[in-house]
Amino acid sequence: MTLLHQDCEGGFRALHRVVQRVAFHRLAACFADQAQDLAAPETLAGVLALGLKDDDDFRFPLALWVQTVYDFAVAYHEKVIHREHLLRSLMPLYLGRTTSVVLETRAGGPEMVQHTVEQGCQTFEAMKPYLIDRWRFQ
Repeated sequence: MTLLHQDCEGGFRALHRVVQRVAFHRLAACFADQAQDLAAPETLAGVLALGLKDDDDFRFPLALWVQTVYDFAVAYHEKVIHREHLLRSLMPLYLGRTTSVVLETRAGGPEMVQHTVEQGCQTFEAMKPYLIDRWRFQ
């Protein structure tokens, strides 16, 4: 293992720890009263469970990420809370998903990253019925 590889590994772990602390504690603190309006109960439970994982086991599953984005889109559409506050609250979760992608693809090359991005696109498409079911057309 090279010194550069060790530095990158340490950087990923440090980034993950910061993301975990900020994202999941901020989510819990900001939305303790409004969580049920912001995200579906299974989404909220899945996201909060991520905060319990060890650094090496951390993964923000793609399906949970898509469900989270769709739940936030519905909350944005329905103006559940101030939109700026809603978008700021999504940022730590975005960083958590980004950390997960980095950890998942760090051993591969650009092809692996491209494959992961394509999987994300396919998952967003496949889960579109979830968004449609939650969206209130008026």
